[in-house]
Amino acid sequence: MEVIDIVLAELELSEPTALIELDIARVTQQVKNYCNLDVLPEALHFTIADMVVDLQSVRSGDNVAITDVDMGDTSYSFSVDNAVDGLVRDYQANLNAFRKLRW
Repeated sequence: MEVIDIVLAELELSEPTALIELDIARVTQQVKNYCNLDVLPEALHFTIADMVVDLQSVRSGDNVAITDVDMGDTSYSFSVDNAVDGLVRDYQANLNAFRKLRW
């Protein structure tokens, strides 16, 4: 099963959006970089799909991390840009099994 099919099933969508396709590409590249892989094994498809679904929920505001709060003039800062790096940390236990040494 392909990553896009898993993500669409999890999000209950019939067609992918450009943002979903971009997030899949972004997460896939992050996983390749972290694991030092050129080609992803099929066993990582579900992990990547879960990471993309989590990233989509962060983007939609379900799990947005607040980084700064100012009470005086009511200023909030949300961390969506760091979400991909956070996903790698969250799924590190799954990814470490596929990590290879770089020579």
